[in-house]
Amino acid sequence: MLEIFIKKCLKGTQGDFCLQVDLCLKSTQTIALMGSSGVGKSTLLRTLAGLETPDSGRIVFKGQVWCDTKKQINLSSQARKVGFVFQDYGLFPHLNTQQNIAFANPKHPKIAEIIALMELEGLLKRPIATLSGGQMQRVALARAILRALDGGSLLCLDEGLSALDGRIRSKLQEQIKFLSAHFKLTTLLITHDLLEAYKMADTLIYLQAQGQTHSAKIQSLNLPSQSLQAKVLQCQDAQATLALEPQILRLPCAKELKEGACVVLESDNLTINVLESPL
Repeated sequence: MLEIFIKKCLKGTQGDFCLQVDLCLKSTQTIALMGSSGVGKSTLLRTLAGLETPDSGRIVFKGQVWCDTKKQINLSSQARKVGFVFQDYGLFPHLNTQQNIAFANPKHPKIAEIIALMELEGLLKRPIATLSGGQMQRVALARAILRALDGGSLLCLDEGLSALDGRIRSKLQEQIKFLSAHFKLTTLLITHDLLEAYKMADTLIYLQAQGQTHSAKIQSLNLPSQSLQAKVLQCQDAQATLALEPQILRLPCAKELKEGACVVLESDNLTINVLESPL
């Protein structure tokens, strides 16, 4: 189990607010974190990894207490050994691909298997500066998985796929999904793409601007109880691209929608209803 009961005061664009998380999640699953920019998604991942400290609360993973502010327990990031993929990949430019991957643990018995599964055999001697964005993402992911396997098998991805084009992004989604299951990882990923969450995750965590969290099994995709309004950007091949500021969502759509139309996303299974009045 992954138990997160924390509070942390943050400064947002709309002023100060308190991130409050009360979650008890099954391990060995993929969990998608969604919500507007600035609601604390990255802060939550960084707090889990030991890169930031909550103002109060408790974090327990697989029976090990990582943080308990009342008992003054706060394990370091080195002790937690969370695999973390940063938005900018966080690779070392002075090391080649193989050295970056092995940095987590040069003697880990799974290094060769991870390199093969990530299709990196032909890039091991390449300097990081010569790699494409998709290749750097695979290197960062391989290093993070290796570190996760060295600890409790917790992997965090801080919006690492957002900068990639559609084809590369789709392939990495499949690789992450496969690797998480193959190595029995507990994976938390931040995404602004609801279709990506549906494709990759078992559970959706939605963070509201007030710092509150809502959890749902991904099959139902239940967002907070109120309806959400969005504007149609494109509707093609039974896929609707919607603007839900500051997010862009891509969802299956059973009916044709006109560009510029306004829709409501209902919390029950995200039914799309057309609005007569504009946003």
